[in-house]
Amino acid sequence: MISTLLSEFENLSLGDKRLNKRALKIVTRLAEKPTASFPKIFPNVAELEAFYRFIESPYIQADTLLKSHVEATAQRVFNEKEAIVIDRKSTRLNSSHL
Repeated sequence: MISTLLSEFENLSLGDKRLNKRALKIVTRLAEKPTASFPKIFPNVAELEAFYRFIESPYIQADTLLKSHVEATAQRVFNEKEAIVIDRKSTRLNSSHL
């Protein structure tokens, strides 16, 4: 699962190889414990501080970080043999049991 997720970031380009490497490390750690708090995911104080510095960096933009993931998702949808069309005007989705 994590390798699949990381493949979605193959074309990640944050303008610096070190930022790309840090982003992939963060994505991996988040994927390993998706419901955990950040201090649980990054129990080492230095790692936690590095994570916060990364997400607060003026050099990191959410749209740039997600661009590769969005493109990979769009490609997967494009490659599907069948499509599911949902008419939003007349369809109601009840997710209260989830």
